Order: sequence, then structure tokens, then C-alpha cells
Amino acid sequence: MWYNRYINTSVPIDSENFESMRDTMIHRGPDGKGAVYFKNNTIALGHRRLSIIDLSENGSQPMLNDKRNVSITFNGEIYNYKELKEELKDKYNFKSTGDTEVLLNGYIEWGIDLLLKKLNGMYSFGIWDEQKNKLFIARDRIGIKPLYYYLKNNTFIFSSEIKAIKNYKNFSQKISSEGLSSYLMFRYIISPYTIYDDCYKLEPGHYACYDYENSSLKKKEYWNINNSRLNDIKSEEEIISEIGKLTTDAVKIRALASDVPVHTFLSGGIDSSLTTALLKKFNKKIQAYSIEVVDEYKNEIEDAKVAANHIKVPLHSEKTNSN
Repeated sequence: MWYNRYINTSVPIDSENFESMRDTMIHRGPDGKGAVYFKNNTIALGHRRLSIIDLSENGSQPMLNDKRNVSITFNGEIYNYKELKEELKDKYNFKSTGDTEVLLNGYIEWGIDLLLKKLNGMYSFGIWDEQKNKLFIARDRIGIKPLYYYLKNNTFIFSSEIKAIKNYKNFSQKISSEGLSSYLMFRYIISPYTIYDDCYKLEPGHYACYDYENSSLKKKEYWNINNSRLNDIKSEEEIISEIGKLTTDAVKIRALASDVPVHTFLSGGIDSSLTTALLKKFNKKIQAYSIEVVDEYKNEIEDAKVAANHIKVPLHSEKTNSN
């Protein structure tokens, strides 16, 4: 699920420009599209959908609550959404079977801080709260899912891709000195900077609140790896045991949290072979995929075949040139 959306607190949004921004990401969300508008068209949420959980129209986005005063657009997967839904089902009438509605109702019930503490998943999302006149955007703990935002002249835009923000009609594309310096030093632009002025990456483990009334943005860190429970484990045996449990659990929840087939990319290396072997335990119908590079020094297909044969999964491969 991929999305973009923006708030402009001074003038009505140009809906044609907004929806063209959204549709720059059709390649990542080919299964559907949506847009909702608030505050006399000065606020808009948009979405391009890739259907993974709840393939019906009930899973379409942006999604609104029953009172139509809270709306969400969400990219990712919440692996413990069924457990969270159990906590909420007595208070909320769920219309869908997916994780988006769980996030929406979870925010209404618990607020943003407690909701984020409860989530196990990869995600970036935006929630507009009409009563509070605030927009919340959040990114998962280690930043698996991207989230960019732009803030200038009372206009706030956020998106899964800079490409969508660049399509905003007043975007200047002025190069950021901080972003350029970071790229030249590290060959990578560190958060919160991007290559453009006034355009930023929301840091992993952070959320931000945009206040509609005063056009201000405040960020908060809600998770840091230095505070993880692994830091409390002392012995090597305990660390190995805990990593084994976490790895098995991580594969299991991904194998079972989908309404479409789950397969694996297998290179024959340790990581992909371990993941494929664990996935086979929970999903007997999995198939593996690999790329056969026409270069004897870069080709991993023989290793992939050995691993696939040992794990007993079908292996599909495609040839490509190393260039």
C-alpha cells in the first residue's frame, strides 16, 4: 500500500495536482486508489493500494471511522493485528478483516503513544483527527517503510516517495546543502535530510504531529534500539536462544499474515536459506525464486539449487546480465 497526502491550511487544495501526486506511485499500488478531503478541501489524504490483507473493498483506503472524523492512510503490515483486534472487538464494529481498520480503531481507543507501543510490524501511516485538528504520521521502529515530508509556507505534504512530493506544483527542487554534504561524505543521506530543501525523512522509531491551527510540526522518538530487552541479556547462550526465538517468530508471523501467497527469494546464502527453511515449517506450499546472473563470479544459482533441494522447495530462476 503506497500513498501520498498533504495539508494546506491557507487555500483549497488543487485536487487535480493532488491526485496526480498520488498516482505517481501506481507502480507500487496498482490495485486501487482513493482520496478524501476535509476542512473545505484544505486537507486531503490519498492512497494507492497494493492488496495483501483483506482484498475486498472493505479494505480500501483512505479509511474513515463510523463518525467520519478520523481517517487513516497506511503502508505496511501489522503482524499482531489479530491480537489487537481481540482487544478492540467489544467496543468497535469491524467491517473489514484487515489491519488498517485495527490501526484506525486502535488510535481512537488508545491514542498515538500507546498504539505505537503495541504495534509489531513494518509501517508508515498518517492519521487525520478532525476533533483535535491534528495529523499524526509515524514510521516503524527501524524504518523498514519509508516516509518523507515537506513543510513550507503552511503547506505540509507527506509520502512514501519523494517522487510524489516533487510532483507538487510549487515544489522548487532546490538542493539541500545538508543532504548533499551527507551524500558526498557517506554516499548516503542520513535522516532527517534528503537531497532537497524543505523535504525530509521521518526518522525510524519516530512520529510527528502536525497542528492544523498553527501550522506547526513536532516530532517525538517512541522507540530506540538502545532500550531493547536484548541489552539485558548477558550470557552467549541466552543471546543465541533469544535470537533463535525472535527469528522463528518473525518468520512465522509473516508466513501467516497474508491473504495472498507468500514465497521467498533464495540466494543460497545463510540469511535467505534460514528464512526459507523456517518459512517451510509454517507454509508447506511456498516456492523459492532466484536470479541467475550470467557471470561466473557473481552467479549464486548453484548455491540456491543446493539450498532449495535440501529444504525441498520448488526453485524458479530467471537469467539476467550482471550489468
